[in-house]
Amino acid sequence: DRDVTGVQTCALPISGHPLPLLLRAADPDGIPQPAAEPQPLLGVMSDLTYSAQTASLFPGDVLLSVTDGITERKDARGRLLDDDDGLAALLAHCRGLNAGTVAARIARAAEDFGAAPRTDDMALLVLRAV
Repeated sequence: DRDVTGVQTCALPISGHPLPLLLRAADPDGIPQPAAEPQPLLGVMSDLTYSAQTASLFPGDVLLSVTDGITERKDARGRLLDDDDGLAALLAHCRGLNAGTVAARIARAAEDFGAAPRTDDMALLVLRAV
């Protein structure tokens, strides 16, 4: 949804996947932040309640959502790509880029990070508000 001021609202279904990251165009520090709160993995336990979460996107903001095949990619020493907020650091270097270029950079960085062939799927979604 987009309101009259140009702010777009995005629904975020969170159920065990890595939290989406939000890179604010207006943030002078350019440090991506989680766009939602964690929730339990869907289907693991019965009788859980999930809350609907949303993120407001202002023009130029970038929202990145990935599967754990990206965040859990291992290098030769066994470190995960997202150790020490590695994914956020990658996204921080994508400031001002279009969504397709951000997606290509993150996918290439994840592929290059791994020391061995992939054993898990790697999926990502990038939205850039206009």
